Amino acid sequence: MREIARSSFWQLLVVYAALVVLISLNLFWKYTLHFEIFAVVIAVIGAYALRELDDNGKKDKVKAARWHYLLLVIGIVLIIGLRVVPYLDNSIPLGYDAGIYKYGIESFAEKGFNVDSWVKGAFTPGFLYLMFVLCKVFGSGAILTWLFIGFNLLLGVSVYLVGKEYFNKRVGVIAFLLYAVSVIQFKVFTYMYYKNIIALSFMLFALYFLKRGNKGARPTRDHARNDIGNYSRVVRSPTHNRVQDNIRKSRVEQGLLGLGYNRFWFIFFGILTGIMHRPTFFLFGLAFVCFTVQDYKRLGRNLVSGVVILGLTLLIYAGSWRESIAPLFFPLVESFVDPGTAPGTFVSFFTYQFSTLAYLPFAILGFFYLIWKRKFDMIFFITSIAAIIVYFQFFFFNRFIIHLDIMLILLAGSGFSLLIDNKKKLGLLVLVLMLFSAGFVTMHESVNAKSLISEEGLDLIKKIDTKVERDAFVMVLSSEYSPWVLAYSNRKTIAPGLFEENKWFQEEWERFWRSDSEIEIQEMMSVYDRPIYLFAGNKNFNGPCFSVFMELGENKLYQYGCENG
Repeated sequence: MREIARSSFWQLLVVYAALVVLISLNLFWKYTLHFEIFAVVIAVIGAYALRELDDNGKKDKVKAARWHYLLLVIGIVLIIGLRVVPYLDNSIPLGYDAGIYKYGIESFAEKGFNVDSWVKGAFTPGFLYLMFVLCKVFGSGAILTWLFIGFNLLLGVSVYLVGKEYFNKRVGVIAFLLYAVSVIQFKVFTYMYYKNIIALSFMLFALYFLKRGNKGARPTRDHARNDIGNYSRVVRSPTHNRVQDNIRKSRVEQGLLGLGYNRFWFIFFGILTGIMHRPTFFLFGLAFVCFTVQDYKRLGRNLVSGVVILGLTLLIYAGSWRESIAPLFFPLVESFVDPGTAPGTFVSFFTYQFSTLAYLPFAILGFFYLIWKRKFDMIFFITSIAAIIVYFQFFFFNRFIIHLDIMLILLAGSGFSLLIDNKKKLGLLVLVLMLFSAGFVTMHESVNAKSLISEEGLDLIKKIDTKVERDAFVMVLSSEYSPWVLAYSNRKTIAPGLFEENKWFQEEWERFWRSDSEIEIQEMMSVYDRPIYLFAGNKNFNGPCFSVFMELGENKLYQYGCENG
């Protein structure tokens, strides 16, 4: 029966791989079939067919160091190259949040914690501290472009380390390559989710050191006594320096010193995760609670570590509790009572399923592998919790797709490794085809990635700084321009649903956009101080009381002129 399943699995896998390649080349429409169901079926059959294989976490199959390092170099080139392409003919940072990041970084560097209260709510203390230091060396432009690419590479490195530590080098390399060509992770880059990227890196580093610490053998009293005695004799010997290196590899380091060293770094990166990005810390915390309960042999140690991480993290948030933590309670509770109310801005789960066809079945296979090997570790719990949040649409569910994708990339590395263990040539062929398919799609995204504002539009916004009164307010017709006007005009910005200067609800903005009554506009504008300008960009605007003040190409800046308003 298992042989029949194994034969069927490989046949289905070949068909699936061929279809995914055709989809990536736009020769087959990906919505023609329910590929997500196809992927699950393949993974289930594969889990049954390949279950008798040895644990690929115990046998490291990567023996050729040259190939190992060559593949890592290829991954580095892909990560950097795909993210550099959009900037070859463009100097404007990608993503809607770029302007908000620029304003937050520069205002904190200038004012410290005297910044606007919404900045304290939007940016975590860890991010502000880090950017404050980086601002002393780099300008905000470099931080939002080239340094951000560097942090994307850092996340890739952390993916490799976790894959290597929790499985083996081969899995680490495969996961690294999958991350490099993942279209979802490239979209995270184009959305400029800076805090997500850094916090995910820190969380994975925490997982890495947690695993290393737990791998250390707990020494017995006799072992410790013998090692300490040997160390004392070596200190008195003339060959102290030579033998001391061997002593560092003894049970004393592995058991007594190694665990403390790794535990310290686990706590350190756990705290950094918390002060960098709250949703990532929320996921990390839930997973660690589940892991602590399951890993009862280390219950005391894990409990102490968790309390230290949580306590120090909350202590750092103490100065901005009202802006950073309190506003999250109600949306968090509401999302569990009424799911789907707080999605967060990112691709939908439906889109995600069809964007990860190149590694989805292999990730599911890797997850089954954890179950049948009873490896209920942090990867298992983070994947499970993230999947539950995303599928049942709890708090910030679209944004948790980013975390889920990183975990599935790691599991896909394990799944591909199982294929290679079973049929090396065919497994490698499938891996290469899937990497090509994913890379081709991501390359297409990279070539077509554009800034959300044109060069002319941004140049017009920059002119506001020199052409408009210092005490002026700049209203934004469309929210897509809001971050850019805020960051580059150096004027107080009034935007729909954003920033402290806005005094209208959504209904009033809709009235403003539709109104052709001068009296109505004057009445509405009476709540704002003067002078007021309106940046319309390349949007059509014919509202009363406004006249064109400056224009550049199709972009226009209007001035409000009804004196009785």
